[in-house]
Parts: sequence; C-alpha cells; structure tokens
Amino acid sequence: MRGRLPSSVRFGGAVGADLHHDVRPSRSSTFSAVPGFVILARGFAVDVARSSGWNDDFALGLLVSELATNSIQAKASLFTVTVFEPYEDQSGRYLMFEVADDCPTVPAPKQRMPEVVEGQVPSENGRGLPLVDALSESWHAEKREHGKTICVTLKEEHQAAARSRTLSIRPTPSVA
Repeated sequence: MRGRLPSSVRFGGAVGADLHHDVRPSRSSTFSAVPGFVILARGFAVDVARSSGWNDDFALGLLVSELATNSIQAKASLFTVTVFEPYEDQSGRYLMFEVADDCPTVPAPKQRMPEVVEGQVPSENGRGLPLVDALSESWHAEKREHGKTICVTLKEEHQAAARSRTLSIRPTPSVA
C-alpha cells in the first residue's frame, strides 16, 4: 500500500476510490511559524494522538517537527496541525495528520537525502521530506486556496519497522 491512501478512506481533500468511511479530524491547532512553536506543535500532535488511543508516537513527533520546520523555512506566517482519529481496516491500524501553511509552494513528491561527503560540512536542509517518505505509509502535498497542505498517513506496525532502519544521516562535528 505504500505511496497511496487506502481506497476506503477520505482524508483531508483526498478521496479514495471506494469510500466506506470517513476519517474524522480529532483536533486541529494553528501556530505562529517561528522556531519556538515547533516543539509546541509536536507536543500537541502527540497529545491528541495519545488521547485517541495511538500508542506509538516516534514517527508522528519527528514528522510534525520536520513539516513545521519546513513551513517556517518556506516563510509561512502560520501553520496548522490537524490530527485525525486513528482507524483500522483489514491491512492495519492508521493515523493520519496534516500540516498546512499559507505558503503556496508545493514540494516535489520524491526527494533524495542529501549526500554526505567526507571532510565537508553537510547541508542543514533537504532531509525533511525524505524522512517523511521513509517513516510514513504514504504522504502527499495538496495546493489549497490559501497555501498548501502536507497529508501524512502512518501505519502502526510500519513505525516500529521504521525505527530499526538505518537512514542516511550521520552526526556531524560542530563547526565553530
């Protein structure tokens, strides 16, 4: 199923081919697009998901942080995080969330992790969407009337496997 929404689910503006039920937003909150609010957005999403019975918040917290940071770097003035009610179908248990902002630039769907070259300071940018791709069951970007929305689906069992993957990110020495 990777790369698309389950066919029985309506999520944000995307509709699967065979609509059997709606996935309803649990809660939504809007934040100022400044660095100090990233941790608040992450905490909000994790708290809402836990209160809805979602137990595995590793990928959720990381991806909300990445997407909120992307909103800030895109010069958005505000960003909104919406967490949907978890649901189950024959293929597993899912949690969906959106991060929307007022920046109209929609990111490319497939991006590669930036290369790390021995002896060079790696770029601080370019890891967010490859992380979204690696840790989510599916994701997509939608252009909206007043900006864009990144819609992400997490699969509960997928998250546990994602933690054991080795991503191409290595700690780098500080440059003073």
